[in-house]
Amino acid sequence: MLIHDYVAGATTYELSNRFGVDRRTISAILDRHDVPMRRRGLSPDQTDEAIRLYRLGWSLARVGNTSPPIWPPC
Repeated sequence: MLIHDYVAGATTYELSNRFGVDRRTISAILDRHDVPMRRRGLSPDQTDEAIRLYRLGWSLARVGNTSPPIWPPC
């Protein structure tokens, strides 16, 4: 079920909440079963916003912790 749900689009964070384990445990299980991990990059709009905030003097940590988040969940 875990592998099926991940392949169907659930994130490791969603699965960790659903199964009550750490996200890294979910990743380890997927790796053990040779399930390729999804890596989501930023959309062009998110990239532009991150650049804009960084140029305003924001630290990378602050940019990464924006609300709503610029970075998509893994």
